[in-house]
Amino acid sequence: MKKVSLIQKIADRILGRKYYVCVVGMVGSGEYFVNSTIYRSMDAVEKYKESLKDNSSFDFISCHSFRSHNNFRLTHENTKRVD
Repeated sequence: MKKVSLIQKIADRILGRKYYVCVVGMVGSGEYFVNSTIYRSMDAVEKYKESLKDNSSFDFISCHSFRSHNNFRLTHENTKRVD
């Protein structure tokens, strides 16, 4: 389990947890959209970015972070939110 500092816990409580979303674009067109996955770490975003290098249909455009008090942790079996 990852160690979290007291300051980070306070920031998460007041501001919310930090999450990331990726913007991807279709190759050969001007269409851009937000990927449907919400990532919990930049490491996960980097893995997704690497996986798009082999994909000839989509280009990675950017990554944006946001904070939320909602817990977006999903189970793998049914993708329902876990409280």
